[in-house]
Amino acid sequence: MAFPTQEIEKLAKSSTGEQGSYKQLLMLGGTLLFISAVLYAGLTFGYAPYIESQIVSVQAKSAELDKKVPKEKQDQLIAFYSQISNLSTLLAKHPNTLKIFSWLEANTQPNIYFSKFSFNLATYQLSLIGVGRTPLDIAEQINIFEKSSEVARVNFNNVSSMAGGSWQFNVSVFLDPKFIAAAGSTVAGSIPIPTPTPITNSTSSATSTSNPLGIPGTTSPAIPTSTTQGQTTNQPPQ
Repeated sequence: MAFPTQEIEKLAKSSTGEQGSYKQLLMLGGTLLFISAVLYAGLTFGYAPYIESQIVSVQAKSAELDKKVPKEKQDQLIAFYSQISNLSTLLAKHPNTLKIFSWLEANTQPNIYFSKFSFNLATYQLSLIGVGRTPLDIAEQINIFEKSSEVARVNFNNVSSMAGGSWQFNVSVFLDPKFIAAAGSTVAGSIPIPTPTPITNSTSSATSTSNPLGIPGTTSPAIPTSTTQGQTTNQPPQ
């Protein structure tokens, strides 16, 4: 039985379309293979020799520099750089306690001066023994401390009268750690920082516990260790 003419034409057209798609795939594959071969040849015979020549050049310059600078001098430079790096780390982490003096000078009432000063770095406690002309001056001084943004809390106690009409008082000011913290970055690879050894400092306190100001006082346990001691620059009232 003979096939119809239309069916024969359909079969001929389908076979021709399949052959065309196969040719396109072969051309695409060949193009990709050619591009890959060109890139490989360029990297192998062009870029790789260039990198190797740069490595040889750097090695030659390094060897020439080693000949110019003696080995002992190189060791000295390395040791000096290590010392500078460690010193930079120590300075960056060391608390800036000098801020306390300028802060205390700016926050002292004109009729108040401090006879004893001690600071404990472990607890950020500033212990002061002050003298004022009147109880009102002392109250103003405590108010200044409490309103300061650098102060976490204030403990006030032991107000007593002195010869000559002056008044003595004790106050413990706990500073904000962020105020004392040093600014700076840490250098990686430096030596560990030793823990500072506190310096013992004994401070005298008034024996009288009377409180003529009517301000409730809080008694804190005495801390015998402190790291900074000194006196403020305020002069005693006349």
